[in-house]
Amino acid sequence: MPDRSEGIAAAERLGPRGMIAIRAELSDGAARGRIAEAAGAEVPEPLTWSGGEGGALAWMSPDELLWIGPSDGAAAAAGRLRDALSGVHALVLDVSSMRAAFRVSGAAARVALAKLAPADLSPRAFGPRAFRRTRLAQAPAALRAVEGGIEVYGFRSQAVYIADILHGAVVRGAAPDLIA
Repeated sequence: MPDRSEGIAAAERLGPRGMIAIRAELSDGAARGRIAEAAGAEVPEPLTWSGGEGGALAWMSPDELLWIGPSDGAAAAAGRLRDALSGVHALVLDVSSMRAAFRVSGAAARVALAKLAPADLSPRAFGPRAFRRTRLAQAPAALRAVEGGIEVYGFRSQAVYIADILHGAVVRGAAPDLIA
């Protein structure tokens, strides 16, 4: 895929993103508070993300969050999170170098991604601040609803494959009036 593909929607590869995996007992109010303070964002509800000045927190599972922010801020954020969770059974791991980020935008972004993901991407099910772990064809991925589009995160080792299938989905698309 070129850096940007356009058709029924636009798909582009984004620059590096800082990403930190956080595993902790999220039902523990004290741990949640520590994470929120260190991350600068509230711990999100399931299947959503929350944002703050320091980055975003995305819900990955009942005991896992993903911090997303600027790549040059990941090391400092990981340090703050480790310090905040000191003495608590938790894991904080900088996974920035494992991930690749893309953005699909335009009126038919949901249509393009729906061709690849077995997730309900209708506005009713995947609204503002939505976050889903899913797959795109055969690649594990996460989707985050952002203003103007959907960000896609996948493994860096599969970035070429993800770029190629996103290109195909936006260039060889269905009519935009199929958006539900």
